Amino acid sequence: MNEHEICRMLEQSVPEVPEQFHQAMEETLARIVREERPQPVVRMRRALALAAAIALLLATAAYAVYRFTTFDVLSFLTGQNPVNAGEIMSASLHQETVNGVDVTIREAGYDGRMLLIQYSYRLPDENPPMDPYECESMVFDRGVGWWTDNFWIDGVNMDMFAGSGSELTGGAPGEVIHTEYWRLDEGNVKLSGEVEIALPIGAKPDTSRYFPRKDHPEWFNADGSMKKPDQGLVTFRLNTGDTLSRVLTEAPNLPTTNELGTFRVSEAAFSPLMTYLTLAIAPDPAALERYKAEHGEGLYDDEGALAWPYDASDVHGGWVHSLSLVDADGNELFPGHYGVSMLGREQAEFLYPHIEHLPDELWLAPVENGQARMEDGVRVR
Repeated sequence: MNEHEICRMLEQSVPEVPEQFHQAMEETLARIVREERPQPVVRMRRALALAAAIALLLATAAYAVYRFTTFDVLSFLTGQNPVNAGEIMSASLHQETVNGVDVTIREAGYDGRMLLIQYSYRLPDENPPMDPYECESMVFDRGVGWWTDNFWIDGVNMDMFAGSGSELTGGAPGEVIHTEYWRLDEGNVKLSGEVEIALPIGAKPDTSRYFPRKDHPEWFNADGSMKKPDQGLVTFRLNTGDTLSRVLTEAPNLPTTNELGTFRVSEAAFSPLMTYLTLAIAPDPAALERYKAEHGEGLYDDEGALAWPYDASDVHGGWVHSLSLVDADGNELFPGHYGVSMLGREQAEFLYPHIEHLPDELWLAPVENGQARMEDGVRVR
């Protein structure tokens, strides 16, 4: 059997793999064949080498085609199937049965800023419910589920940092899936290497043992954060590698001024999974006065009381929401992707998927009917 026959056999046996890997493996196999010698010992070594190469290709092919469903759920943040997903994410991290409920840590990964975790509850009953919310209710009835607004990384308390969230979806009959994203960067938390993650999603303990806090100070740190409890946790380990070193962070700070104020991208961070842009805003006070003169002081309730006084975010909000990430020619990098994740009086944040080929020039520019107004854009890099 020569190298071409081997490659044809592999093509028929395994799914498609990235072209770069395919070429490298073909070269390796060709080299093994070229180095064949007539001695029996060498032939045995060649056979073992071929077997190892084939096993490696089979394993890598299976890994390459694994679909991380985390990104199907969080496509509004990450887009679907980031090209680097296999380098960041891990699957099938842990499984245990709690009170008759199968708890599985399905997927997890850390991109240098955000921690992604997907776990599921499954009721292995004979006729499990199809509706995920009904299934979730039955899980809770068995005393299983999230019971405190904390989790722990290497024993250190993590709270729900700003920008974090969770999505609930259905899976197989009798299964409910939680997909969570935790903005660790908002708490200045940085991970590297292997970490232990403990989630309060196991058997719910008697919370009177921990709360109210004033009655159980032994379970809390001086800063008010909760110590890692000894009950109710599901724990797994995640290798975050050296992902932090792969995050490119820039501070362009190139101002654009219009009738609403001055805008500049104070930070642009490009991770293996995401693009994070922070837009700093210096509102023009005169713009707010003009806005109030036209629209009034704010929104009033049914009794005529001022319920929502207008501020600068109401003035520049529409313009900020019109911005989209474009290249130097005004082409949208992610058409249809809604980038604004946070808007305030003096700051906004934009989240986009990973940019595979990062151009030298990027802008946040107003886009109307597919046309970018570059003259009104804010330089990103």
